[in-house]
Amino acid sequence: MTGLPFLIGFLCGFFVCLVCIGAPFLARKGERVPMRLAVDGVPLDGTRCLVASNFVLRLAGLLNHASFATGDALWLPRTASIHTFGMAFPLDVAFLSGDGVVLALHVPLSPGTRLSGPPGTKHTLELPAGSAARLGLKVGTVVTLLDRFVASPSGA
Repeated sequence: MTGLPFLIGFLCGFFVCLVCIGAPFLARKGERVPMRLAVDGVPLDGTRCLVASNFVLRLAGLLNHASFATGDALWLPRTASIHTFGMAFPLDVAFLSGDGVVLALHVPLSPGTRLSGPPGTKHTLELPAGSAARLGLKVGTVVTLLDRFVASPSGA
C-alpha cells in the first residue's frame, strides 16, 4: 500500500528536479544547431533558428534565458505542446504540421502559460514577441528549415 504512493511521489519529485535543475544544465551539453528559416520559400537571412535536436534540449527550451533576441528563433521538433512557466518574457508561438504549414499562431504568449497545438501539430516554432508579424507568419504560411546559419562578417 505504501509502495505505489511512494513510487509516484519519487517519480514526480525526480521529474521536477530534472526540469528545474537538471535540464538547463544538461541542455548546455547538447547541441543547438543554428539553421536558417524560409517563409513561403523565401530565405530569412537575418534570422538564426536554433533546433532543439534532442529530448533534453526540447525539455529545457528557453528556460534559464533572460531574454530572446530579435532575429532568433527556436525550432522544437516533435513537440505539440509547450509551457512558459519560469520565463521572464513573452513569445510568439507557431504550431506547425510535418510539412511546416502553420496550423495555429499565438501572439504574444505570456509567461506562465501552457498551450497545446491543434491536431496534426508535429513541430513548434518559438520566436521573440512581435516577430511573427515582422516575418509575415499567419495560419497557412509554410515555414521550413534551410542549411546551417552562418553569421555575416562584421562590416559586410
